Amino acid sequence: MAAARNRATQVPLRICEAAAEGSRTMGGLSRPAGSHLGSDLKAGQAMLRACFEAARAMVEINLKG
Repeated sequence: MAAARNRATQVPLRICEAAAEGSRTMGGLSRPAGSHLGSDLKAGQAMLRACFEAARAMVEINLKG
């Protein structure tokens, strides 16, 4: 059972890691991108947060299961 839970959390944990990395990368783009891309960066950050939170919820659910 523990092995199954471990496998069930691997993909959502990788999604969390990728979303966090993407968020860090996008955070560093605000100055070079300039104000004309500000809304695009904010939208991208919001989508990455949503991906992170959804994957985090999946991990929590799979660990409880």
